[in-house]
Amino acid sequence: MPSFAGEFTVPCTTQAVYELLMDPHRLAKCLPDLKRYEVQDQNHFSVTLRVGLGRVRGPMTIKLEIVEKRENSYARITGKGIMLNSMVNIDGNFTLSAAADGATLVKWTGNAKLGTYLMHVAGGLIDRLVPNSIEQFVRAMEAEAIRGAAPPESRSGEGPQIEDSSK
Repeated sequence: MPSFAGEFTVPCTTQAVYELLMDPHRLAKCLPDLKRYEVQDQNHFSVTLRVGLGRVRGPMTIKLEIVEKRENSYARITGKGIMLNSMVNIDGNFTLSAAADGATLVKWTGNAKLGTYLMHVAGGLIDRLVPNSIEQFVRAMEAEAIRGAAPPESRSGEGPQIEDSSK
């Protein structure tokens, strides 16, 4: 089971970062290669991603759930999905703490369990490709947290157009 961990600092309050993690509409838009998303309720949402792992390419739909939360300090999100008729289970933890100058330190861990076929076909590539996707997610999350913390009159609507199936 591939496991990953890291930390990054976001130049806004823990409350702003926590609000982003708790908002499926905003959080989904931070995922790299997002094709579409659908929000069922505040704790459940589905995303479809365009995935490319070497010769393995195709859509992957994951049902995500915010399963644990502690206001302004912690969130755990799990997901179950399918790619190429092979299951994918993910588990991510985010721990938030105040950093210097009103910023937030985000420490995260993530695990992925892949079905046998997917692991056989793409297993060797995952350790090389996942860090790039994580980097894209972190940068998008930083930008979205900053945008969300800005006064409403200064927010812009730029960014990729993503299909929100919830509407």
